[in-house]
Amino acid sequence: MILSKFSSREKILVISTVAVTIVTLTYGFIIEPIVGAYSRLNRQILSSTLKLEKGYRLLKRAEEIKTEYAKYAQLVKPSQSDEEEIASMLKVIEVLARGNNIYIRNIRPEPTKENEFYKEFMFELTAEAGIERLGKFIYDLQSSGNLLRVKRLTLSASSKGADSLKAVLEISKSALPLIDF
Repeated sequence: MILSKFSSREKILVISTVAVTIVTLTYGFIIEPIVGAYSRLNRQILSSTLKLEKGYRLLKRAEEIKTEYAKYAQLVKPSQSDEEEIASMLKVIEVLARGNNIYIRNIRPEPTKENEFYKEFMFELTAEAGIERLGKFIYDLQSSGNLLRVKRLTLSASSKGADSLKAVLEISKSALPLIDF
């Protein structure tokens, strides 16, 4: 045998080297991959458990969610056509402007943006008024039940006087298709 030519000290050194090599290879190629796979599976199980718990909580609240959805769906569901929706938005904007003594110089609808899950109706409004009335008008727009939002506001000095401002507003409204459960 090969070890018979070595001294006892060399035999111990060779045996310990072989033992350390075998232990290192066993750990690197067998034990560590098994522990890694076990750890990965535990993380997947934990993630799936959390998803199931969340789904279960949502399922328990299904009726409550349906009633909340129906309440808000009425606010964002579109009218019969895009034209009717635009007309109703124009009417709301004009009524709010008249109520706040806002002088509308120009209002023009922009093309409707159709995204995957909703439509977005846009208007560009040019108006003149004092800062207090403009602030109240923007507040009334955004707090109305029609879900109108001011996406952009540009203010500049007006030619009418020192207390009057010219405002350019980009107003939008999102409309969702009504989903049946």
